[in-house]
Amino acid sequence: YKQGFELRLLELTPEQKDQLLFTIPAGTEMGRMNWSPDGKSLIYPQQITDQLQTSLWLYDLKTGKREQLTVLPSSGWMDYGPVFSHDSQTVAFLRRYNDKKTELWLLDMPSRETRLLYTLTG
Repeated sequence: YKQGFELRLLELTPEQKDQLLFTIPAGTEMGRMNWSPDGKSLIYPQQITDQLQTSLWLYDLKTGKREQLTVLPSSGWMDYGPVFSHDSQTVAFLRRYNDKKTELWLLDMPSRETRLLYTLTG
C-alpha cells in the first residue's frame, strides 16, 4: 500500500466505538488476518518495507503489542494462511519457498516453537 493504512476495530453496539489498533506504514504488504478463537489477538502475514520475505505477526488486542512470530530461512519467500486451533494454542500455516516448494507448519503459541508437519510437492 503506497500510502499506508489503519487497522481499526469497530464495535457493532449502539455506541459504535471506533478504535485505532495500529497504523501500517506505506510500502508494507499484508495478507488476510485471522482472529484467535479466544478473541485476544489477530495473526497476519506482513512484508516489511524493503524486505523480500513475508512473515507472520501477532497483534495483542489487550496490550496493543505487535510481535513477529516467524523468521524465514534465506530460501523462504513467505509464511501465510495462518489458522488458529480451537483453543488458540496452536497456529497452522503455510511456508512457500523461492523454488516453489510449500510446507505445512505448526506454531505452538505458548513456546513460540515451530514444527514442520508436511511438505507439499508439485
